Amino acid sequence: MCLSTPPSTRPSGRHRVQVGDVAYLRTEASDAAGGAWLKYTATDLHEPQKELLAGDPDVWGTAATPGRLLTISCIQPPFYAPSVRNAGGGWQLAGVVGPVPGSLGPAPILPAG
Repeated sequence: MCLSTPPSTRPSGRHRVQVGDVAYLRTEASDAAGGAWLKYTATDLHEPQKELLAGDPDVWGTAATPGRLLTISCIQPPFYAPSVRNAGGGWQLAGVVGPVPGSLGPAPILPAG
């Protein structure tokens, strides 16, 4: 996954993603289709307690949502304290970008390194 805004530009201790940010995801199938990327837009952010994550309808929704991608990560407190919260983000598929017919635009420019 490639985010449109480098994490180093975001404040520490907060979500490094904001609603409206764009992420690009490449799969084996999209690569085989000529180097296409799937473009997703961040729609919602969550910080549920770990023990409540599995049943949280704000994170998982209450029905199937075609084109939705959910990313979940751990919020690590300083000094190796036990983590008690997760960071989650909902993403909605915006379309396909890259050198393929019908794409929304060019492929993302990847950062060097």
